[in-house]
Amino acid sequence: AFGQILPQSVLELQPRGCINVHPSLLPKYRGAAPIQWALINGEVETGITIMRLDEGEDTGDIILQERVKIEPQDTDAALSDRLARLAPSLLIGALDSASEGPPPHQPQNHAEATYAPRLTKEMGQINWEDSAEQIHNLVRGTSIWPGAYAYFGEGLRLKILNCVVVDSPNVENFPAGTIQITP
Repeated sequence: AFGQILPQSVLELQPRGCINVHPSLLPKYRGAAPIQWALINGEVETGITIMRLDEGEDTGDIILQERVKIEPQDTDAALSDRLARLAPSLLIGALDSASEGPPPHQPQNHAEATYAPRLTKEMGQINWEDSAEQIHNLVRGTSIWPGAYAYFGEGLRLKILNCVVVDSPNVENFPAGTIQITP
């Protein structure tokens, strides 16, 4: 989550190259919020990529990758924690492979690249015309920040901390935006 692109002059300071740990399966979800966007977009897997740094934003060659299943109730906090626990062993593997020189690496397929921009506060606002699954994914992907929310009445802001998509035989009886609170 460094958030800055290093200039070539800095990258050249290390003769074997610089490496980075990125919480996505690059080239998918380059950018500042890959975990959040994977959840918001309803992905079923993500992972960790160990990559060589270059002057682009998450565009360097891939050294190692490991896939991780995204569980239906994962939030950005839970998924971040799982990925953070996996990253050190992959990083050690990449460093071990670089003991004699630059580690083996392969270029990313830039044609498959997607971007994961920083979230803004406004991105947390729920659109009640979205499907229940889309709303659920927004809640999961914005739990740390900005949080999913909706306005009711006269500017009353309601923050949604957690939710579950329920398949109900009476679903057609509830208009969009209906919230059912259960114990």
